Amino acid sequence: MFPTVDLDNGAMPPIGDPIWLVGYPSTGGQGSRVSITCTRGVVSGYDTVAFGTLIKTDAEITDGNSGGPALDEGGRIVGVATSVVESGTGQVGYVHPIAAMPAHWRQRLAGGSRR
Repeated sequence: MFPTVDLDNGAMPPIGDPIWLVGYPSTGGQGSRVSITCTRGVVSGYDTVAFGTLIKTDAEITDGNSGGPALDEGGRIVGVATSVVESGTGQVGYVHPIAAMPAHWRQRLAGGSRR
């Protein structure tokens, strides 16, 4: 049996709450073997885009953990790590929240109808 992770209820996590990004970033292993990595940060704000709101975080997003789940303090998926904007002073990571996912995708992930 495969492990499962619950989805959050779709509410935006509050600013200051911890957030974890999980994936297989190229910086996560030594030699030719890359291991799963969990990167911790905080919800640092929100950014409005054409389709809705993105979650901003200081958790590091690199090749490999982008596209991976963003988890809240309870281990529930709150979104998907998608991109990063870097400057000379650091980076801001962006997470697409679960609410941005089409409703029928959320339903399938939650174990609903497969139609």
